[in-house]
Amino acid sequence: MKNILARGGIEFLAVIMGISGSLWLDDNNNYNTDRKQEYEAYDRLSSALSEDIKLMDEALLENDRVIYIIEKMMNNMAKLPDDTLSLYIDQSQTYTDINPHISDYETLKNTGRLYKISDINLLQRIVDLYDNRYGVIESWTIEDKRAIFMQDEFFINNYAMVPSEKWTTLKNVRRDRDKLNNDSIYHNYLIFLFKVKTSLRTEWNKLKDEILSLQKEIQSKVDQKQF
Repeated sequence: MKNILARGGIEFLAVIMGISGSLWLDDNNNYNTDRKQEYEAYDRLSSALSEDIKLMDEALLENDRVIYIIEKMMNNMAKLPDDTLSLYIDQSQTYTDINPHISDYETLKNTGRLYKISDINLLQRIVDLYDNRYGVIESWTIEDKRAIFMQDEFFINNYAMVPSEKWTTLKNVRRDRDKLNNDSIYHNYLIFLFKVKTSLRTEWNKLKDEILSLQKEIQSKVDQKQF
């Protein structure tokens, strides 16, 4: 009888240990799955942010070129050759815009994989960047377009214009250049556009620095990957 009880006790312990072992394996598998998805999220976000930095660098370079053109128009319009003036009128109406890689973040968020990120402080920074700070891109793009559309409307109402490579330019530069150079309203539009574009540059550079800092931190997580 004692042997039977002893054997029964051993079998019971074996069952308990088997269940415990199975639960441990399940927990370990779940942990490994979560960590794998966490590092996949880091990898996707790091790549997306890197691409956005490139896009912003290109857009800011183009914006700087337009700022240079506007400064020439503001300070030296009378000395510009006709062809150059015609080109500058057209290119000064170039607005700055990019399409950031938001889809990777949205996909991770909608599938719940974003929340596999175990570093809560880093997760909060990621959410704040995409849900709040990225709004800087759109808000200044809208402001830039508004300034250009206002200038374009002024041109249409006061000068003969023709379509050009970027937007429009004077139909007869030689005839209208003196009028334009002495047009105080047009110069006010140039000043306004200059302020918008320089402010855009400042705010976008701030955002780009934040993106770069976050991307480096996320990439450091990718480099530590153990799965």
